[in-house]
Amino acid sequence: MLIHDDCLNYLRSIDDNHFDALITDPPAGIGFMGKEWDKDKGGRDQWINWMQSIMQDVLRVLKPGAHGLVWALPRTSHWTAFACEKAGFEIRDIVNHIFGSGFPKSLNLGNGQGTALKPAHEHWILVRKPLSEKTIAANVLKHETGGLNIDASRIGLVQGRFPANLVLSEAAANELDEHSGVLKSGAMKPEPKQMSVQPTGWKTSARHQSGNFLANEGGASRFFYVAKASKSDKGAENTHPTVKSTKLMEYLIKLITPSNGIILDPFMGSGSTGVAAKRLGFQFVGIEKEKEYFDLAFKRIS
Repeated sequence: MLIHDDCLNYLRSIDDNHFDALITDPPAGIGFMGKEWDKDKGGRDQWINWMQSIMQDVLRVLKPGAHGLVWALPRTSHWTAFACEKAGFEIRDIVNHIFGSGFPKSLNLGNGQGTALKPAHEHWILVRKPLSEKTIAANVLKHETGGLNIDASRIGLVQGRFPANLVLSEAAANELDEHSGVLKSGAMKPEPKQMSVQPTGWKTSARHQSGNFLANEGGASRFFYVAKASKSDKGAENTHPTVKSTKLMEYLIKLITPSNGIILDPFMGSGSTGVAAKRLGFQFVGIEKEKEYFDLAFKRIS
């Protein structure tokens, strides 16, 4: 379902404890490319208060224990994290997405001096709505939320490595492998068995009881998820200035969303999360205030 509206208006019409996961790319408060929707609302405190008011309603409509991944620019990620925390979310981690395509926006001052560094990473703040039950296991049994879908997010083939809080773009992975060269890993013992709770949508793989991890070799990037670029993400028809990789969104969705779960994106933009959700068979509700981007998301997702 795609909604053309201010997210505050729409969220207030939704019942409590409705959504299973949150994945969203909100404004950063830096006035990116002069866009009105990315202005700082008058300063740091005003922007944090604005974001907090939205995230409070987001918190209310998520199920207890539901996870969220909230994009943030490193420069103002502390604003975003603080707003989420003030709204009532737990900050669980930060997934760093490293890329090689960032363009330096530095003013040349002469004499070899400038004003900014080349951007090469972005943050996805991992948040969680507090549990309603005394334990995570009990919360997962009641709501199917509270845990991370580790097996669905493992890296590589065969058993797969445990997902990390680092994601690489294809360009960054190639550069890392060029520096590391070919590395060899010996066989490893199985990881400790995870909790035995197995409600619908959260399955524990038999790999935890079956033998050692195989020896393998390759570049250093094989330890991390590599979000390969898609030509359809940023083409002539996609005019949004901060388009996200659909492959990256697919990975983030699988990490935090129970099977048959409903994903909320209150800042839908050009719809990359919705495209990824549709490809994976998840239900999706996206909200976008700007008509230009709503129409673009509608076209992409349809």
